[in-house]
Amino acid sequence: MFWGCISSQGVERLVEVESTMTAASYRQILSQNLLASAREMRLDEFIFMQDNDPKHTARLVNDWFDENDIDVLEWPPQSPDLNPIEAVWAYIKFKLSKIGKLSKIELREKIQDIWYSLPQTLIAKYVKSFHKRVLEVFKVKGNNTKY
Repeated sequence: MFWGCISSQGVERLVEVESTMTAASYRQILSQNLLASAREMRLDEFIFMQDNDPKHTARLVNDWFDENDIDVLEWPPQSPDLNPIEAVWAYIKFKLSKIGKLSKIELREKIQDIWYSLPQTLIAKYVKSFHKRVLEVFKVKGNNTKY
């Protein structure tokens, strides 16, 4: 599993999660990578987007967001179709499907290669589609969308 950070400016850090993710390990990933990624993207202010996975919304994690003055977007339940990074993961899976069988090591390397070569214009398109995605959810009254 990987944790990745994107903005309309492109991709930033990609972190391989080698063991079962817990609230504590998620907080550690955030503390080691989120603010550094924001600095590297020259983001003075940003709103962080994540799903409602219990480890993402645990008090331990929310306390870290509060301590670091990070605004987190409130997220509706069961709404992965809203999150632009899901389109990035789908794109990576599509690229991997064109390659064929890989060893675990080759797969890790290929995921990283694809991640760091993603065009900024593609990421910007996915991020900018968020508004359309939200409108689509309202249009279909919370049912599944094309995203």
